Amino acid sequence: MMLRHMLRRIFPVGVLLYLLYIQYAYCYVVCKQNIYDSGWHSAGVGLIVGEAVLVALLLASWALMFVAGPGSLPVAVPPYNLNSYYANGQLYVRGELDEKSPSVVDDAALIAPPQMFLCNADGLPFWCAQCRSIKTLRAHHSSTLGRCIPRFDHYCLYIGTIVAQNNYVWFLCFVSCFELLFFYILVSTFAFSKAVLSYGRHQILHPAALLMIVVNELFTLLLLTLNMSIGHIFELNETSIDFLQLSRARQYRYTLGSRQSRLKNILFRRKITKEEARIGLVNSQRYVSVEHPDARNVRVVLPVPETVHPYDKGYLENALDWFRNRKFTTAQEIVAYEYEMLSPQFRSWVLQQVRAGEGQIFGSTPLTPVAV
Repeated sequence: MMLRHMLRRIFPVGVLLYLLYIQYAYCYVVCKQNIYDSGWHSAGVGLIVGEAVLVALLLASWALMFVAGPGSLPVAVPPYNLNSYYANGQLYVRGELDEKSPSVVDDAALIAPPQMFLCNADGLPFWCAQCRSIKTLRAHHSSTLGRCIPRFDHYCLYIGTIVAQNNYVWFLCFVSCFELLFFYILVSTFAFSKAVLSYGRHQILHPAALLMIVVNELFTLLLLTLNMSIGHIFELNETSIDFLQLSRARQYRYTLGSRQSRLKNILFRRKITKEEARIGLVNSQRYVSVEHPDARNVRVVLPVPETVHPYDKGYLENALDWFRNRKFTTAQEIVAYEYEMLSPQFRSWVLQQVRAGEGQIFGSTPLTPVAV
């Protein structure tokens, strides 16, 4: 824990120090000593100004990430009123449900659930005991900030803050500015190679500039990997945390299908047994709770395969959805949007699975107590 806090401070400081090093290696060594002093005055000054503009934009987008912040849940959402669904489910399984007048249990402290929502293996919504709210809007709790963050994507060590929907546009600006800066430095350095390759008797690149180019290339590879990750996020409308959860579920499923009694891999720090893999799969796999299409006030809990993506509405719509700033004033508005977030294709798939007899009736198995 202590090491993690240290890294969260060290990495952003390291990025700032490297930006300062670029001012020396590029602006002074490359542009001033090699280009400006070689007689290309306008080019030397212009390149310095261009680099300064990119660095200014980078620092501005970095600052705006903190100003915007990752966000927070606008309204605490009380537990869903699933009491009647649970009671009716027990009757439905025993064949004793009166479908003309199923029982309805009202509770003013609870809120009516949406027609369909992602849930745990028991069919219950994800509850945050610290915030005393359902984790709506694809939120995850941040122990650092002490609150739930809507569409929490990841914590960026290099930036030093949480990246979520509220500040994602500035995160993309930050990444884009860094990529443009590295590309700008690389192209301009080699464009004036005759002037730059002037260090020592063998006319080589200055060691400071050479180190800068090597580090820039390493950062460029890292950013290219990040771009691929961002593209994958837009392609399937999943967050980085979602992808991690899906990877765990796939690994547990692979372990269950393996002939070995124990298996160790990069996701697990130790060898796990088949029983541990089964429990891990149950806890890491996604589930959806949906109203039964043919039975009133009865719900079905259905496991969602790793290949099915509940929020995928197409690449363009997925990308635009990350930048829409929706305002909610009541818990009812948030609950209604929980259903709208799910793609029409996913809703259709869920109903097809239920009509095919897949899933289990909510209330057919005992519930695991949840601390509220």
